[in-house]
Amino acid sequence: MTTIAEALQSPNVHAFLRAIRLGEGTLDADGYRRIVGGELFASFADHPRKRVWIERYGVWSTAAGAYQFLAGTWDEMRAKYGLRDFSPGEQDKGAIGLLIRRKALDDVLAGRIEAAIAKCRLEWASLPGSPYGQRTESMQRVLDTYIASGGSLAPVPAEAATELVSEAPTPQQIAASPQSIPVEAQPMAPFIAAALPALVQSIPELIRSFGDGSVTERNAKAAEAVLQIAQTATGAANAQAAVEAVQADPAAREAVTRALEAEHWLEPTEAGGGGIAGAREFNLQASDGDPLRMPALWISILLLIPVYAVVGAVIFGNGWSAEVRIQVVTAVLATMGIVGAFWLGSSFAKSRQQ
Repeated sequence: MTTIAEALQSPNVHAFLRAIRLGEGTLDADGYRRIVGGELFASFADHPRKRVWIERYGVWSTAAGAYQFLAGTWDEMRAKYGLRDFSPGEQDKGAIGLLIRRKALDDVLAGRIEAAIAKCRLEWASLPGSPYGQRTESMQRVLDTYIASGGSLAPVPAEAATELVSEAPTPQQIAASPQSIPVEAQPMAPFIAAALPALVQSIPELIRSFGDGSVTERNAKAAEAVLQIAQTATGAANAQAAVEAVQADPAAREAVTRALEAEHWLEPTEAGGGGIAGAREFNLQASDGDPLRMPALWISILLLIPVYAVVGAVIFGNGWSAEVRIQVVTAVLATMGIVGAFWLGSSFAKSRQQ
């Protein structure tokens, strides 16, 4: 097996890493210091671990560096390969570690770049064919960047080469179709809507990614990728047959579960605000352990001031009917219930961690 040190000597690996940076928006001189959203961090001592709200996609993210490592992903690579810090050289090593994890390093070394992209598109959402519904680069732009950076492609049979040339977009087509604009969703394949809920019921861990299994246009490509993994793992002729095998055979279910784990589909994601639980987590992170710095404390105080003022005016003031007083008190109790649930739940969660 090729080691990371050996991979660093390969022009193909260096070129492929630059091609990844193209779509991640980090190909410039400051790319190794870039936090998702554009801000630059100051120190390479460690991953910056800053959570940023991405309005466009409605998610929180800690992505940073040339390869936009999430904090958890970086910790995994650092522990596995003994990375010292978050400096550019160590980031390169971590990215090669991800190529190894996706079983794509041998393809890169051999110049089978489209095969490598197919394996890595679940790791980097900007690669062509990524199922996450975010902006992706065209295959042509990625290959052009790879070749311009010193990479070489494996020989392609004449028949396949002719087909590739006929399908490749022209520079005019690329310029007329900016990659910063998301591609319009294709009509959902009927088999996805039929097969995914049954697969989620058989493998409950998928609820983290798809909820009850109902498929929207936004996650149709992700669902298709999961069903393809299930089909490959079971050796079934189609997705429906794969689901039936999982439902009937515990060994098939175990095989699909392992395959999904290997592709990191069963891991918790950093998407969404997380409701009250997410608010508690943000509150604790923002306060850094100091109760007086908790945003929720001051928000609660500000909310309760007008609450008490309204209660006093309605209950003790004149001219208010009994119905109005009941409605106001009910609304106030609901507000206080939400605030109380937040703080009681936060205290309970904290006590469990101690």
